[in-house]
Amino acid sequence: GLLVLMVIGLLWGLRQSLPRYMREIRTLLDMGSVREGERVIYNGAPWKITGLNLYSTLQNPLLRGGSLRLPLDKMADLQSRSYAPEEPWFPSQENDIVILDGDIYGKVLLQTPEIVQLQVVGSIKTFAIADYLGKNPRNLSRDGFAVPVVFGLDYQHQGEILSHIVPTLRAYLEAQLEEQSFRPHLTNLLVEFNEAASSSLNLLIVAVFSGAGAGDYWPIRRFLQRATVSACNQYGWAIPFDQLTVHLPMGEPTSCIASSTLS
Repeated sequence: GLLVLMVIGLLWGLRQSLPRYMREIRTLLDMGSVREGERVIYNGAPWKITGLNLYSTLQNPLLRGGSLRLPLDKMADLQSRSYAPEEPWFPSQENDIVILDGDIYGKVLLQTPEIVQLQVVGSIKTFAIADYLGKNPRNLSRDGFAVPVVFGLDYQHQGEILSHIVPTLRAYLEAQLEEQSFRPHLTNLLVEFNEAASSSLNLLIVAVFSGAGAGDYWPIRRFLQRATVSACNQYGWAIPFDQLTVHLPMGEPTSCIASSTLS
């Protein structure tokens, strides 16, 4: 009876572990879900499988210390795929300028298999690599960038905004850009009428730069605002205040509304 129980226990254990062992054997023979030379995602980052063994080797050329050794049981749970030569191994490199989630601007100081460090406004921020990738990093240094500015003018300029103000502002900005250190990186300048808003006629200004100008991203944005205000001063274009429209109830005395607001 004891022997029967031992045999049953052995068979039950094999039933539970045999599929796992078979998966690992297929992986070791380069016949499983991961293949040597392919691309695999581990801890949120892409890696190249450079060797399959009891301890397999993963490499990422864009990470400092970008080499990992994983035991066979972990490799068997992953899924690899072939990749195109132009696929990036990471969205940034050290010394690149990036923007995270559209509002965190910084320079990449260090990126390893565990962390990414950014210099952000004089301080250093450290992100776990999964958190960094989850913030959708946009690489200004590699991809180039555009700086859009929407600027409103008063409705008194309605008759001249299309025929006169738009080309005049563009010429003014081009002249001012010639004096800026980031001018060589400018690839395109767009000045167009954008929309007739509730209290202003809005212009759209878009300056497009190559990645070499990424370090001047915020100075460029401030320059466009400053130069546009300067053009308004020079040509006498009025900048409207935000207007608040108050709808009074029918028959309600205006003086009563005013007194209640003041109180």
